[in-house]
Amino acid sequence: MTGEHGIGGEKRKHMHLRFSKSELAAQRVLKAAFDPAHILNPGILLPDPYVDEPALPGFQQRVLEAVSACTSQAAAFHARTPPTALQGAQADPGIQINVENLTITALAHVPVSLLRASLSAQGLSSDLLLPGYEDQTLSQLLQEDSTRPAILEHLLAIKATLPDDVSVRFGSENVKDVAGYDMKHLFVGSGDHFGCVQEVTLKVSPLPHRA
Repeated sequence: MTGEHGIGGEKRKHMHLRFSKSELAAQRVLKAAFDPAHILNPGILLPDPYVDEPALPGFQQRVLEAVSACTSQAAAFHARTPPTALQGAQADPGIQINVENLTITALAHVPVSLLRASLSAQGLSSDLLLPGYEDQTLSQLLQEDSTRPAILEHLLAIKATLPDDVSVRFGSENVKDVAGYDMKHLFVGSGDHFGCVQEVTLKVSPLPHRA
């Protein structure tokens, strides 16, 4: 919908073409956590709620917990349960590389070592997938707090299942994608607190040319 100036009042009526009802509902939860009285930019960005839009009480509770932890200057917020690797990554790597667009999309259980090898075979690399993380899965790399700064520079999109058992996708393969709130960054460094990440899209770079 837009790659530059975001969504104001003019394009908000078209947001349903870009986001599902669950994805719009999740964005409403985030806004309400910081603006419970709905006084910040009313009538901007998000369209009017649909009658059958899900309430997402589980996701809402997780967001409120995170906001409360930050505003009360509590100890650094961490997930209750560390992400766990799924089995079968070697048999079903679940990797899609877009060489022309310089992006890679992979299932969250894929090992970092397999991602690096797949990129190298296409003449690509990622500063994010550095040696030392080979034993981790993509979801572990994404959701551990220690890798937060690097992830934020490379993350383009995530597909996740929220605590309310609904599937959402935030972001896209486009580097400039400012439709709606940047919800994908909720899942960086927060374990599985906001939901279980299923798929991740990262931007990558060409390997240095060797004469």
